[in-house]
Amino acid sequence: MMGTQQQQRSSRFRDGMGLDELKSWAATMMQAYGGDTNEAEQAVDEPSMNELLRAAREGDTRISKAKWTDRLRENDSELTRLDLSASLIKELSDFQKEDFLHALPQNASVSVVHLSGMQLEEYMTEEEIISMVESVGKMRNLEELFVFRGASKILTEDLVAKAVGEAKGLRVLMLWGFRHLGKHPSLAGVMRHHPNLERITITLPKNIKYAELDIYGMAFAEMPQLHCLNLRGSGRQQEPVLSPEAVSILLSSKSVESLYLENLGLIDDHTDAICHELRDNQSLGLLDLKDNYFTDDALFTFAQTLPENQILQSLDLSGVQITERGGQAMAKGLAANTTLTHLEIEGTADKYADEFHVKEGHENTEWYKAIDYQLRLNRAGTTGNRKKFVEALNSVSDHLGCLYTFVRQSPHYCDLHSMKGSGTKLLV
Repeated sequence: MMGTQQQQRSSRFRDGMGLDELKSWAATMMQAYGGDTNEAEQAVDEPSMNELLRAAREGDTRISKAKWTDRLRENDSELTRLDLSASLIKELSDFQKEDFLHALPQNASVSVVHLSGMQLEEYMTEEEIISMVESVGKMRNLEELFVFRGASKILTEDLVAKAVGEAKGLRVLMLWGFRHLGKHPSLAGVMRHHPNLERITITLPKNIKYAELDIYGMAFAEMPQLHCLNLRGSGRQQEPVLSPEAVSILLSSKSVESLYLENLGLIDDHTDAICHELRDNQSLGLLDLKDNYFTDDALFTFAQTLPENQILQSLDLSGVQITERGGQAMAKGLAANTTLTHLEIEGTADKYADEFHVKEGHENTEWYKAIDYQLRLNRAGTTGNRKKFVEALNSVSDHLGCLYTFVRQSPHYCDLHSMKGSGTKLLV
């Protein structure tokens, strides 16, 4: 009886079984032979099945690695993410590696690929690495690509450009550790003309040269589908990686809604360029400029811009130099703005928290109170009808000044007679 079941299972293995089914079968075989792997292997007498039995004893990792190629080739619906790293490749023999690389571009189930160059060259030849990266770009359902270069000399900007250019359905691209982007304009060109990229994140190593990303800033501005752009340094930058002119062009984008320019060595000249473009920008809702080299001049510059921009909702200037005059100017500018709901200056508040924090010593100043007051009003929103009026009151219930403002602006919503027959219930 066991022999018949064994032959049936072996046949199904050759035809391709799902990973969960393989695990279940291996567990059944182990149980049938009292957990004795050697007896189970002798009974099965098939090398590939024996490998699976041994993997059942050692854990799930070997099971999954033994089946990567089959799952790729069969478009396993549960295989939507693929991690290409040295830890995976080193488990494959030369024959399995060749089979694996051949299966990659044929796959239609994987939508997310993580590619790491760390120690990759210890287990793959240059030709194999190039073939793998190019094959990733040809995967039919690829939507998100994450690439960490590490110390690889083969995983270059130009090679990544080939993959991105092939992946027409790609929506998300994240890059780490690419130092010489400016010397490889092909990647900028591919991004500029890509039809579907919506989100790009580039994390830079420290000490990038001045204006190294200028050509990329110009490319990003022309991308029709780019909604979120995150450029950040992983170490303190000594020089601006973007010139003020490139930042100005970048801010002219009509599609970018969220822009992160963190720790890029930017200075006050950059805030001048940014604010000049913000006056006409109709798309940018979030601007993160934390950890750059801004003096209080940046506060004056933004203070002049806020009354003219009614699109920006979140602004992060963490690390800017705060002075009394700069704070007063910011409070005055914000008083004429109704859309900014989140403002970060010192970086002490939780990201996206409905709070406004500065260093101790500022919290009792009039300008601090004025900024806090206006942000609360902006977060509460408009009171165009009674329901919104009540919601606004609830959102500022701990701030007497805001409560007074809303009641004074909309006294008719407080009229008890006007509420009769409206279905509104008052709790007194």
